[in-house]
Amino acid sequence: MNKPADLRRAIEAALPALRDNPDRLIMLVEDGGIVTAPGRLHFGYRYTLKLVITDFTGHLDQLIIPLRAWIEQNEPPLVQNPERLEKGFRFEVEWISATAVDVQITLLLSEGVRVEVGQDGNVTATHYGESAEPFAGVEYWTITVKGETVYDNRQA
Repeated sequence: MNKPADLRRAIEAALPALRDNPDRLIMLVEDGGIVTAPGRLHFGYRYTLKLVITDFTGHLDQLIIPLRAWIEQNEPPLVQNPERLEKGFRFEVEWISATAVDVQITLLLSEGVRVEVGQDGNVTATHYGESAEPFAGVEYWTITVKGETVYDNRQA
């Protein structure tokens, strides 16, 4: 599975506070399974990825926007079907103080793996859905809610 590590990099790129404090971003894979067809080595991972961000003091948009951009590039079927999006992109928030929350985000993800056996007997696995960073080429961005800037990455 490659998507959890790729998603971590994307979140840390968008939120330097999590990059600087990696223990505040916990990732768990649950309910994983393999789908395949008889007679083929190709297969797919299907799993629930839970992200837990502890002691988060920002606006929820700071998490959702980079996640949404990552999903658009790496898990497009999730956003192409409204019912699948509703079930496959969920969150919970627990207030731990007046200014900080713990956020749990649940994503239903999949990864296709093409397996080739060469004439020399070597096996090559290629994962589908690997793409560039969702904010590649974007150097500056802000989040404004009701006219108030809640995030400015020049100040992060």
